[in-house]
Amino acid sequence: IVINGEDFDNAQRLGFKTGENLFHVHGVGVDLSEYANPPISGNNIRASLQIGSEDVIVTCIGELNGNKNQDFLLDAWRELAGRYGYVHLLFVGTGEKMEALQKRIVKEQIKRVYFLGYRSDVPQILKESDIATLVSKREGLPRCIMEAMAAGKPVVASNVRGNRDLVEHGRTGFLV
Repeated sequence: IVINGEDFDNAQRLGFKTGENLFHVHGVGVDLSEYANPPISGNNIRASLQIGSEDVIVTCIGELNGNKNQDFLLDAWRELAGRYGYVHLLFVGTGEKMEALQKRIVKEQIKRVYFLGYRSDVPQILKESDIATLVSKREGLPRCIMEAMAAGKPVVASNVRGNRDLVEHGRTGFLV
């Protein structure tokens, strides 16, 4: 059982037979109704973080770990935040790298980065976001990209399997 096109193609090259011992399942998916008009929660992200309505919010949802590659994102963010005073980066999730990432931001004085921790209001957060990003080193079929697309947000994602199954470069987002 595979969940992305690249793994399916590789399995066929290895001799697995479609419908016999090779099955392509398109992941778990998301409930589109949750993202079309998410319920308004009492916690408006822009207001709570004092982010202006015209400012740009980039949101990265996922476990904070080495595979999700948030350090790579911070390398790029340091440059973006230095050039543009109206961009804000939200990390939604927890994980083993949280403390190290927070220390790095302080040490390197990287501006406008917020850690929201684990959240159950992801549809609302995405509604208030402008762009979603995921720069993982590897993926299966990332739910957070599906959520961002269900919310109608463009995606900037690393050019790895799984991400390529969801993001059409130049049309629904960018693969980097």
